[in-house]
Amino acid sequence: MDPRKLKIFCALYEHQSFTRAAKSLGLSQPSVSEHIQGLELQLEQKLFDRVGKTAIPTESARLLHKHAQKILTQINRAKTEISRIGKVDEGELRIGASSLPGGYILPALLAGFQADYPKIRPNIMIESSKIIASAVASGELEIGFVGFKTKASGLNWGIWKKDQMALALSVNHPGAAQETFTLEDLKNTPLLMREEDSGSRMAMMDQLEKKRIRLKDLQISAQLGSLEAILNGVCQGLGASLISTQALNGNSSKIILKQVEGLSLERNLYMITAKGRPLSYLAELFLDKIQSS
Repeated sequence: MDPRKLKIFCALYEHQSFTRAAKSLGLSQPSVSEHIQGLELQLEQKLFDRVGKTAIPTESARLLHKHAQKILTQINRAKTEISRIGKVDEGELRIGASSLPGGYILPALLAGFQADYPKIRPNIMIESSKIIASAVASGELEIGFVGFKTKASGLNWGIWKKDQMALALSVNHPGAAQETFTLEDLKNTPLLMREEDSGSRMAMMDQLEKKRIRLKDLQISAQLGSLEAILNGVCQGLGASLISTQALNGNSSKIILKQVEGLSLERNLYMITAKGRPLSYLAELFLDKIQSS
């Protein structure tokens, strides 16, 4: 089975649009259609139902997608391992991350990576999701890990991990005894907010706007420029804040987490690379390491 056809199939499966799939791959729409038709003929199965401009995956497509992802991952891993032969594992690795992945997820992964490759020096930029995306697009960084999908062009976006958010309160907060918070409770609670470019803030506002709650409906007590500042502010009773549950760390005795009824607080964390720009050998090594962790 042609890996190129599988890659095109996966793009169509994920986008459910011939136009968007073609754009993501840098191909024409007729080329995508031709490859999908060839795959359907080879498998003697219909893979997509065309409803208007939407390509709806069939049961056969769902089964193929599960296997195609594994096949493409194994092919990439084989290429990476073969490319290592005769190469020196040393040099600088340029990656970037927004505050949550950069401060709370990547350090452990980098520690494991450096244990295997002690001569590789990671150079990590920690900035907002918007700045990291721009830096990857411009070539300043090879890989980015961010908490919100920005509108930056020229990037490959892949879901890296799932993240769960919750309302963080000081243990001395008046609402600490409540089992859960309602949306009305949230609107009446003084809140600490990240800066406008923050992925966590954009993810939070995206969910609130689905419930017709806008920024002006909230009681903003302060805007702070880092996740660490938010955590310290919550501990000091400056306000509550919606944060990742992964960020609690050493503050677990000072902060209590609450769910907000009717509000979905699961979000995606994304890994980004530049379209059409091959990754360096060191970047390939790093991706191979974290994908196998």
